[in-house]
Amino acid sequence: MSKGGVSADRGAAGESSREAKSRSWLTFFVVLVAVSGVVAFGITALSMKSNGTTDDVAERFKFVSATILPLLASWVGTILAFYFSKENMVAATQSVTELSKAIGVQEKLRSLPVSLKMRPLSAITFEQVDAGAEDTVSLSGLLKKYANIERIIILDKKNVVRFLIYKSMVERYISQVATGISSPKSGHALDKLTLKDTVESSEEMQKLFTTSFGFVAASATLGDAKQVMSQIPKCGDVFVTQSGQATEPLLGWVTDNVIAENSTL
Repeated sequence: MSKGGVSADRGAAGESSREAKSRSWLTFFVVLVAVSGVVAFGITALSMKSNGTTDDVAERFKFVSATILPLLASWVGTILAFYFSKENMVAATQSVTELSKAIGVQEKLRSLPVSLKMRPLSAITFEQVDAGAEDTVSLSGLLKKYANIERIIILDKKNVVRFLIYKSMVERYISQVATGISSPKSGHALDKLTLKDTVESSEEMQKLFTTSFGFVAASATLGDAKQVMSQIPKCGDVFVTQSGQATEPLLGWVTDNVIAENSTL
C-alpha cells in the first residue's frame, strides 16, 4: 500500500476514535445533567411545603415517584439503546449470516453423492492382510513400501476393511521400542517388529486402528459422510461399501479433506 493510502487509513482511524470519544463525553454530559436535574427536582418537590391538605410526605413521595421514575427510566433506556443497538445489530447479523452459511454448506453436501467424490478402490493404495496373518507383515517393510502415504489401509483378500494404520503412530511406537519405553509382547527385536506388534501394543492403538473410521452406503451423500465422521471420535475417514456395512468389500474412500473442499460456498 502507498504512503498516501496508509496516511488516509490512519486519518480515518483517528477521526473515528475522536468521534467515539466525542459521543462518549456527550452521552456522559447528557446523562449527568438529566439525572442531576431529575434528582434535584425530586428533592425540591419533596421538601416544599404545601398550603393545602396534601402536605403529606407519603402522598408527595408517591406523586414524585410516579412522575420522576418513568422519566429517569426513559433516559436510561435511550442511552442504552444508543450504545448497544449497533453492537446488537452487528451480532445478530453475524449470527444470521453464520447460520445461513452453515445451512447452505449442509444443503450442498447433501446434494453431492459420495460415488462422485470418493476415491474409488482402483485409485486407492492398500495392503491385503488376512486375519491372523498380521505377524507375517514386517513393520519396517510396511513403512518403506508406503513411505509417501500417511494412512495405510489394510484389507483382507475380499477387500473388506480391517485396519486404518496411521504411519505417525507406527513411527512413534518404533521410537518407544527403540528407547525402551515400550516392549513388544512377542519379544521381537526392533528390526523384527510386525504389524501385529503395533496393533496389539496398547488398547489405545488397537482402538485407533480399528474404530477411527466409519462406513456409508454407495447411495449416500457427502452430508451423510460428514454426519458419520462427527459421531466417531478422531474420525477423518469414511469408507464406502454397497449398503454401508463394514463386512462388505470396499468401493471407495472419503476423507475429511474431501468434505472440507466441498464445504465452500
